[in-house]
Amino acid sequence: MSEWDVLPPDLAELERRLLARPAAEPTFGLRSRVIEAVQGRLRQDHRARAWQWAAAVLVAVMAGGNLVAAAGQAAVSGQGFSAGEVVELRAAAEQLAAAVPELSEHEALRQVCLLHAGGRVRPVAVLPGRPPPVPPDVSGR
Repeated sequence: MSEWDVLPPDLAELERRLLARPAAEPTFGLRSRVIEAVQGRLRQDHRARAWQWAAAVLVAVMAGGNLVAAAGQAAVSGQGFSAGEVVELRAAAEQLAAAVPELSEHEALRQVCLLHAGGRVRPVAVLPGRPPPVPPDVSGR
């Protein structure tokens, strides 16, 4: 034992008297107040998590929409296509607009560009534990 572990006699007596005092009993409504406070806090936490999840979903949807809009704008403006492809796409858009008169010229071109871009994509199932297959060259080059 060090000298700090032993209290002087007057402090030891004070500590003994304090420990001998009867402990205060909790009030009658303490239990209900504590339970209500805990339940209120849990409801707040649940609402906060719900809003955080909603905000994360909104950010993901907005980012995806931004990517789609940028890709669509690039496709409609002819970026990413060769000169021959642009001519073919515009001719196909004119045919589509003639076949479906309620489509605007811009919407017909957008639909043709989306169909053309979708024609390059091959759906592939990736099985767990196996490497993804190498897609065939579909560019025609």
